[in-house]
Amino acid sequence: MEKKESVSKETAEKINKDDESDEDPDLSELMDGSSLMVEDEDFEEDEVLGEIDEEDEEKEVLKHLKDYGKTKEIKIVSVFEKIGSPKCPDVNNIKPDEAKEEYDKLIAMLDEHNIIVHFKNDYSAKEKYRFVTEEVFKQDIEDFKKSKVHINFIYEDFHPEMDEDDDDEDFY
Repeated sequence: MEKKESVSKETAEKINKDDESDEDPDLSELMDGSSLMVEDEDFEEDEVLGEIDEEDEEKEVLKHLKDYGKTKEIKIVSVFEKIGSPKCPDVNNIKPDEAKEEYDKLIAMLDEHNIIVHFKNDYSAKEKYRFVTEEVFKQDIEDFKKSKVHINFIYEDFHPEMDEDDDDEDFY
């Protein structure tokens, strides 16, 4: 066993010596980093990295801190609460000829708060009204104050089985 170990050590030493003698001189310079040194009297490190303006950096940090402080003021509310908890008739109590008018009132209230409901396909006004009052109203959203953020709800996201576009996707 000792004999095998000594043979292995001798072989390894011989291989290392052979590798050192065959080394390319340029490669050895690269390995020790000496050829990477550039001596240029006009070279300034700031030119390559760009000047770091501490004042700009401080302003950027303060901006991020201020933005973070604003996010702590945002609270989560339901869509129903966001639009002022309106009294809406139950969908089962709406007559078919009144459904469009009630639905239009709902959409106007939602629009005042930048909440938009989309329908890819055609549905009855009563079904649209039901969707808004029974599903969208329960959704939690961020209560942005004085914001231009629009919040979108898409009927087919809630009811993918109703999305006729799925058939088109299978075609490709």
